[in-house]
Amino acid sequence: MIQTQAIIYRSKPMKKGLLILSFLMLIGAGSNCFAQTSDDPNNTAKLAPKQKIMVSGNEKFDLMVSSTFLIPTGIADRDSFPWDASRSGALSLAMSFNFPIGSVVAFKIEPRATWHKLTFRNNVKKVFPSDTNLYAIERFRGFYAETPIGFRINLVRNLDEKVKLFAEFGGIIGYNLGGTFKRRVNDDKNRKLWTEKYHQFDDFNPWRYGPYVRLSTNWIGIHAFYRMSDLYRADRVFWDPAGTGKFENNGSNYSYAYPKISPLEIGIFLML
Repeated sequence: MIQTQAIIYRSKPMKKGLLILSFLMLIGAGSNCFAQTSDDPNNTAKLAPKQKIMVSGNEKFDLMVSSTFLIPTGIADRDSFPWDASRSGALSLAMSFNFPIGSVVAFKIEPRATWHKLTFRNNVKKVFPSDTNLYAIERFRGFYAETPIGFRINLVRNLDEKVKLFAEFGGIIGYNLGGTFKRRVNDDKNRKLWTEKYHQFDDFNPWRYGPYVRLSTNWIGIHAFYRMSDLYRADRVFWDPAGTGKFENNGSNYSYAYPKISPLEIGIFLML
């Protein structure tokens, strides 16, 4: 009887040890399965990393040609100042440098040369640039060094992630480097008789500035500019250069106040 009790006494710790060993094995197996689930590179349950859109080279630099036309605003009496909207505006040649902040936004700077012209037609009621209908065309032209500065927003990309549509906004500041005045005399049949051209014209406002906006595809777009500066200097009047070839007080009474010219220009541009 005593021997039987000894056997039963030894079997109890053996069962307890087997239970502990089985429990530890289960914990180890569970940990191993968890590690495989977390670290397995072939695990399809992991989220794929987001692909970064590459910024291509043609988004960073463009050669640009733009042409704008003056929109008829800002002059009350078009008979007194008969400027020709179809022959007035600006032509610009530019190098556009884009500095991407991401795949959507880019900072932009665009050094360019701009030729701005203002053309007047013949009219019997004309009082500027002259009060005679002798001249078929009278034209002012100014040359500016300009720099548009702004931001470009990429709106649409194609399947190859190239920009197909973008918008742009910012400001333009320019400085006048010189100007000319030109006029032409025609005969009764509107054939050119002679042309007068004067290079000493410096009555343009030295500064040209204002905001601009653009909307473009990847190579052509529309452009709008609102000039906040006056085209001519406020402290000058126009002296008729007839007889001297120079823009100065030549002793005559033929001087004319400069009109307020339309500040709005709208046109198109090409990116090469």
